[in-house]
Amino acid sequence: MGWPVSVVVAEIVMQHVEERALATCRQTIQLWLRYIDDTFTAIHKDEINDFHDLLNKHNADIQFTTEIEENGKLPFLDSLVSRDNNKLRTTLMVGTQEKVPHPESPKFHYAQ
Repeated sequence: MGWPVSVVVAEIVMQHVEERALATCRQTIQLWLRYIDDTFTAIHKDEINDFHDLLNKHNADIQFTTEIEENGKLPFLDSLVSRDNNKLRTTLMVGTQEKVPHPESPKFHYAQ
């Protein structure tokens, strides 16, 4: 993304792909968050592959990858999202090993 307009173009393209995919989706999407081209999605584990295939069929030039939680934890951007009793907590990843609590953000932080 070298040019300043690249971020705007990426946003427009991703909105289009997102709208088409979610409009034709048969799965129940419990949570869908996106930052530029990274998405955080909550979907039943039995529906992951079908949903992944659906996302990837909308545009051959944009192919999604999956990363599935392990032990209730999933890295997303520079944070670690943990699921505990159906509540999400985020931990900001600093450097390679240090972890600090992420400040609350209404868009991405779902702590009790």
